[in-house]
Order: sequence, then structure tokens, then C-alpha cells
Amino acid sequence: MAIWGGQAPTVDALIAKGKHDQAIALLEEQRKKTPKNVRVRLQLCDVLVTANRAKQAVPILLSLVDELAADGFFPKAIAVLKRVQRIDPLQGGVEERLADFCKDETGEAAARRTGVLPTIQSPSQPDEPNEVPNQRIETIPDMDLEVTPTPPDQSPLFSDFSRDELVEVIRGLELLSFEPGDIVISEGEPGESLLVISSGSVKAFVKNAEGKNSQVREMKAGEFFGEISLLSGKPRTATVTASSPCDLLELDRDTLDDIAKRYPHVRKVVQEFYNRRSGSESEVQARSG
Repeated sequence: MAIWGGQAPTVDALIAKGKHDQAIALLEEQRKKTPKNVRVRLQLCDVLVTANRAKQAVPILLSLVDELAADGFFPKAIAVLKRVQRIDPLQGGVEERLADFCKDETGEAAARRTGVLPTIQSPSQPDEPNEVPNQRIETIPDMDLEVTPTPPDQSPLFSDFSRDELVEVIRGLELLSFEPGDIVISEGEPGESLLVISSGSVKAFVKNAEGKNSQVREMKAGEFFGEISLLSGKPRTATVTASSPCDLLELDRDTLDDIAKRYPHVRKVVQEFYNRRSGSESEVQARSG
């Protein structure tokens, strides 16, 4: 590795200069030193994709999906899966495995924690590099963690679905990314989707009696919002902004309607959360303050 001005170049500096092969080599070194560091593995995969070496990124990401799901970071696992599918849209079968982890129907989550679980394998790929034009380098925020048996950020929404329902919901989710200060949804605008926080955090505000924004709550990974407008057809009841870099998983109305035709219980689950949270005490207090 070349030394510039007596100092080793950073990954960011190498990427900025288009030296992707050197950046990959440096990230591989970091990966060997901290094999469980999520951020390093994600950045390595991003640079591999940018360098038209996407086929090398897929198995790394699929293994990470496996780890995150087994250790209880289920929304994060879905977000990584969605990145895999951006690289390889034909990548299938992983939704079922994720649902099994969530419902713990296969017993693999326990096996994973004891270190005897085989990871997801990528299907055989051609020798030619995968061309992914105009691929933007992305990293998942709030993911520079060592995957350990910490309390999971399991979403209460996902836990109420059956295994088959969950597979369909995972397939229907879209990945969205936001930077700090970005407006995710605005109070008063039409609401067409529900959003689950995969990583990072957001803050929800409502207008009080003086017309000023008053914070209702802060939400973190695993929590979700937007179901009130999604089901009622009424405008958004709050403004939500990103308080850190964050990834959100979006389920829109058309997708929900399509899933509910085959699995009516999915709509019932969302409806139950709507009934529970519509006109919540915290929101009423904020509006009257």
C-alpha cells in the first residue's frame, strides 16, 4: 500500500481518487482484523460494486443477512437483502429464510448463536464482472457494530405476521435512505405508505395550538409509523424527520392491498396498530401545548 506524505491513505481518500482496487485491499485488511464489523463489510461491498466486481459482494452481503437475522436485527437484515437484490434482482429464496429466523420455526437462530449454522450461499455466477452502471456508493448508517447477542431490534409489526405472511411483506418492502435533517413525511400531505425503521433514528413532530412544531417522540430501529394515514386515507398526522443517517423500509398501499387479497390477516394486523395508536395521548398533548 502506497504511503502519501508519510501517512497511509484512508479508504475515503482512495475512493475519492478512483483507486477502488487499493480501497478494496485496505478494506479487506480491516475486515480480517474486525471480521464482525458490519460497516467495514458493507463499505467493502459498496466499493466492489462500484469497481464492477459485484459478484464478489453478493456472498458477503448474503452472509451478513444471515448473521443479522439470526442475532435478532431483523429490519437491518431486510435492508441488506434489499441491497443484494439491487445488485442481483434475480436473487430469491432469502425472504423465506428471513421469515424462518423471525418466527424461529427452523431452530436455526439458536443454532447460529452456538456457531453451527451454515450461511446462505450465493448461486453460481459467471466469470465475467457484473456491470452495474451508475451505482452509487452506499453504506448502511448506524451499522458499525459487532454482531453480538444484544437485545434485538425486532419490529412488533413483523412479529404479528405468520411465516407466509411475513415472506410476502418482506418481498413488498422498498428500501429508502435519508440523511440527518431530511423530511421523511410531512404533516398534512397524503399518506400512501407505512415505514419501518431499519437503522438510525427519526423524530416525529405535530403542530400545536400556536402552529409551532412540537416533538411527539423519537423512534429508532424496529419501530414503524405511517399506518394511520395508510389505512384511514386521511392526511399525515405528523411530520417525521431523520435525526441521523437512516434506512427505512416502506410498504405502500397498493402493495398492502395486493398482499391482503391473499392474506387478509396482514391488513388486520396493521389495523390493530392503527386502532391502538390513532389519536394517542402523546399526540393530543402535543397539539394542545
